[in-house]
Amino acid sequence: MCWASTCAIYFDRSYYVNPTGADNAYALLLHAMKEKNRAGVAKAVLGNRETLLILRAYGGQMLVNTLFFADEIQQSPAKEVNAKCSESELALAKSIIEGMSGSFKAEEYKNEYRERVKEAIGRKVAGKEIVQAKEGTSNVAAKALYPELAHLYKCAKKRCILDGELVAFTGGKPDFYAVQRCSLMTDGFKIGIASGQKPVQFVAYDILYVGKERITDKPLLYRKEI
Repeated sequence: MCWASTCAIYFDRSYYVNPTGADNAYALLLHAMKEKNRAGVAKAVLGNRETLLILRAYGGQMLVNTLFFADEIQQSPAKEVNAKCSESELALAKSIIEGMSGSFKAEEYKNEYRERVKEAIGRKVAGKEIVQAKEGTSNVAAKALYPELAHLYKCAKKRCILDGELVAFTGGKPDFYAVQRCSLMTDGFKIGIASGQKPVQFVAYDILYVGKERITDKPLLYRKEI
């Protein structure tokens, strides 16, 4: 069967095939299946259960994937959506998808929950305190999320509190999705790439405090001159 025709919903687990003999026959089958983009389907008994399998070439090796039988797949409870969209909406959606497209690299994605648990266990074993952020707060500082703003404070003549908004630009137009996407990142390497591709800027609307003095009762023109 053609490998590309297999629907991912049937896949369960993957196993490496380790031949214990007939290496030449194994290599011949592997290369032939790879070049023809073909996979083999079979049934076998694993443990005490009959299992559906698919044999395929992957990364210079042979893999076996266990599959669900058709009657084991739950029917989707979601209703069929027949909503219509305009050509302009479809074009916009396509452009957003195209802008976010790239090659899938599994090594770039980490199980961050597991890493935090391992870190907490390590700290506990070492006799250190486990520090947990309060509910509703972030573990990542703003300067870590937006390293391009790390030196923003140097633009201010005095200590102050500003009211403003973070903005990124795509094609000269504000791209608030890019800002939101960066705010959800936790991987430092990806944050660095994002800050270089679409650097975030801080647009100040107003100044609220100068030092410890609240100046919102001052005229707007006065505040803009500061």
